[in-house]
Amino acid sequence: MPPRRCVRSSDDGDRGSLSIVVAVILGVVVVIGCWTADLARIAAAASEAQGAADAAALAAAQAIALPIGQAPEDAAAAYAAANGAVLVGCRCNPVTFEADVTVAVEVDDLLIGAPRSVVRSARAVIDLP
Repeated sequence: MPPRRCVRSSDDGDRGSLSIVVAVILGVVVVIGCWTADLARIAAAASEAQGAADAAALAAAQAIALPIGQAPEDAAAAYAAANGAVLVGCRCNPVTFEADVTVAVEVDDLLIGAPRSVVRSARAVIDLP
């Protein structure tokens, strides 16, 4: 039997193209995964900010209705800080026992994109009998 000869086909230029496609697909999957993780962190920060805003608004409204020797803005700032946020603004109306509070939570260490702040607001009104 004569020795076999290798016959080259005309599509030798396609060798290795599968590895390039796999590398591109893996890159896209990694970017999508990082983006999803960032969105989850931003959503968690938004929830944290809303909780801090709610607590700060209630503290400010209580400080208006039942004065404890602390300014409503100081009470709101203390409660916001205790919940991982920074007080951005506090409008307190002593006539209506109403407090509108805005807080911000910083989202650091994002995998894709720059750090950002998540801002949330809350309003509390105390209705005294």
